[in-house]
Amino acid sequence: MTADVPIVPPEHEGDVTLFALAHDASGVAVGSGWTDLNQRGLLHVGGADAEVFLQGQLTQDMGRVRAGRSLLAAHCTPKGRVSTLFRAWPCDDGFLLDCPAALQASALRRLRLYVLRARVVITEVADQWHRVGLYGDQAADWLTALDLPVVDHGSTLMNAGAHRMLRMGPTRWQVLSPRAPGLALAAGLAATSGQATNPQGWQLASVRAGEPEVLPGSVEAFIPQMLNLDQLDGVSFRKGCYTGQEIVARSHYLGKVKRRMQHLAYHGATAPQAGQAVPLAGVAVDPAVAPREDDSAAAVSALAHGEIVYAVQTHAEGGEALAVVRVIDTGTAANTPS
Repeated sequence: MTADVPIVPPEHEGDVTLFALAHDASGVAVGSGWTDLNQRGLLHVGGADAEVFLQGQLTQDMGRVRAGRSLLAAHCTPKGRVSTLFRAWPCDDGFLLDCPAALQASALRRLRLYVLRARVVITEVADQWHRVGLYGDQAADWLTALDLPVVDHGSTLMNAGAHRMLRMGPTRWQVLSPRAPGLALAAGLAATSGQATNPQGWQLASVRAGEPEVLPGSVEAFIPQMLNLDQLDGVSFRKGCYTGQEIVARSHYLGKVKRRMQHLAYHGATAPQAGQAVPLAGVAVDPAVAPREDDSAAAVSALAHGEIVYAVQTHAEGGEALAVVRVIDTGTAANTPS
């Protein structure tokens, strides 16, 4: 990442303040790079009933994953709150569920609670697979140099030898491979790009793409719509019942989702943590949900704060974040990522 024009936040109080981005950037260019994603957790769900089991647990239609797609899929509590957000991948003998390493053990435990008599085996397999992420304008050239296809944008996977290729956006890719070919790919990327792995660049590219993450501080904090999963093809409203489905469907068909994830900048010496409530400055509050004179202090505070999904420090005085807030269209790119 290279510095561009420094950002100047509005007047603020406290250590960290969220404010609207003027040009979909906090003054830092993402550039091009790649990162080893193998520090993340990975679960394998196999067995004769694997698809039926996951169909009854996750927000995603697992038939679409089985057919060769990689999609976001949330595991919710009975109250519709997201406990784990996975990226689901198909594999020859079931499914792979990618999640933060810090949530792998709890995700495994939650899923096993529902197995009962189903013919399903769920195991931790992060040490058997390798994942890399690529981002930026040069990423396609690096893939081409390694004789890998520059696949079309979308959720459909392309198999390239041992590698499963996913294009997540115009300049973002993820590659899933068995461990040995994956390590060889990582070595090839390092040689071709001349760069070491850069997790912060990948995280910033993910923030700008509006891709959410559930971390330990935000477990059970949001329903899927607050994370824009209904707009990111992470929720199926056509499939049958799953854990938390009644709340998620009711919010979709009968209610109005008054809190949505937004791409914002923050001012602060350190990145705010997931789940942290951060004061808003320069972000318009929707008049329909603005505080009234008789509102409690807690209600007023909730409207004046954003709840961090995750944040990336990009310079000494701040960075960019995805945060769940109640706002109206400000006419800038600070609004819900497309």
